Amino acid sequence: MLPGVQAVAWDYGEDEVTVDYAPRAVDAETMLSAIRELGFQPKLVAEFEKPDPAPAPSSGETAAPLPPRDAIPDWLTAKMDEAARAGRILVLDFRADWCGPCVRMEHETFTDPAVQERFERDVELVSVDVDEHPEAATAFGVEAIPHLVVVAPDGALRARTTGFQDAAAFLDLLDD
Repeated sequence: MLPGVQAVAWDYGEDEVTVDYAPRAVDAETMLSAIRELGFQPKLVAEFEKPDPAPAPSSGETAAPLPPRDAIPDWLTAKMDEAARAGRILVLDFRADWCGPCVRMEHETFTDPAVQERFERDVELVSVDVDEHPEAATAFGVEAIPHLVVVAPDGALRARTTGFQDAAAFLDLLDD
């Protein structure tokens, strides 16, 4: 993926791809040229700075709530309950097989030795294919993939992020 790309979202109904990128990391013309090289007809809709994500709650603050349990599919609430009973951090990895950054995370980030050690020690990873489980993506407000939702062992939402995360960024996300 081109440096500076933060997220790629596909809308099959409209036959459109949306690319969010950091203007400080790559200029619009470079981004448009890269899209043309892939065989697509780019159109610059808006150029703006996204606000920084909200900081993770510090000790003593209450984390943002998860969606209501009745909005979450039963199979996923079972996974959440299982992780909570085991005292493990739960990471929901919203992804698809056709998503390049998702596949890259699967092959690079999740196989990194330090990440594997965390999986063995205290983290449960649940991959949620957005094509197979769109109701789960909707419940969690997923608009682009890869999208990670980190749930603390007590069931509180600890963090969420969209876009490719290398091993170091992923581990930082777990420890926020």
